[in-house]
Amino acid sequence: MTRKTKAILTLSGVGLLLAVGLATYLLVFSDWPGGMRPTYVAADYDARLTREAATAMPLIAALNQLPR
Repeated sequence: MTRKTKAILTLSGVGLLLAVGLATYLLVFSDWPGGMRPTYVAADYDARLTREAATAMPLIAALNQLPR
């Protein structure tokens, strides 16, 4: 193998590892657009879920002001 071929194969391998790492990060640690992942395991007094639910408070207050 020539030096150029080795360099290309090495860079391709590194690029593949970076792509797999990024895909793993996005699937495991990131949230879905518009909120939490549907498979999120909620628990009582979950701080993350509490923060997410608190974002709905302005909407709930506005709905409570509507005439019934």
